[in-house]
Amino acid sequence: MLANVAETRNKAQAFIMTSKVEFLDKKNVWRLVEKAGQQLPGDAQFRIIGEIDQDVGRGAKKLRGAIDYWPDLKAKIAGASCLDIGASTGGFSQVLLELGASSVACLDVGTNQLHEKIRNDAKVKSFEQTHVLKVDQQFWDDQGVETPFAVMVTDLSFISVIKVIEHAAEWLKDGGSWVILVKPQFELDASKTPKGIVVDDVHRQEALERVKMSVAKSTGLQVKDSIDCPLEGAKGNREFFLWVEKHIF
Repeated sequence: MLANVAETRNKAQAFIMTSKVEFLDKKNVWRLVEKAGQQLPGDAQFRIIGEIDQDVGRGAKKLRGAIDYWPDLKAKIAGASCLDIGASTGGFSQVLLELGASSVACLDVGTNQLHEKIRNDAKVKSFEQTHVLKVDQQFWDDQGVETPFAVMVTDLSFISVIKVIEHAAEWLKDGGSWVILVKPQFELDASKTPKGIVVDDVHRQEALERVKMSVAKSTGLQVKDSIDCPLEGAKGNREFFLWVEKHIF
């Protein structure tokens, strides 16, 4: 019913839940749509109140926040071949495209998650139902994707990024940059993540140090910087961004 103002059913429901949708009643008065299942005329007119969020996912806001803190990263993305590991709806990819990436390979284990705005971009190649740890150089060759990549970004859940760093480091070119979202709840033992939440800041830092050590052990990789993620993650978990560079001497 909101085809003219919302791209998907889920987004329409989100608009309604946040009191952003009004309909024109029989008296030509705009009234708030109170719930998604509200019965309204089939020819009802709708409008969105306030500004419409154009991001395809929260990841876009997270990565923008990191890049605002690291302005030098913008120049590295412009014209770069990029890999998005754990693309999901494409929030990270959206930012890469906005900043002028020449190409983006989107890798994700899920299906039909990548937003159509990203999927339909000519610069994007999407690889769904594909686990990063099962990808090798032969995969990229078979898919016609040129490696190594100049820029890589990673946002994963339910897996330690340490395993991914060890596996995927060879895909980053010499002089390239890798931006990794570190989620402490997936880097620690269950005893330190009650209900999937890392409350103790000491444990958060422990998770970050574990990932940094993994980077240091990978040939040519160096941690350039680390910052707190500008937005909280699931369940209020506080995450980190790592900016990693590769230099083969």
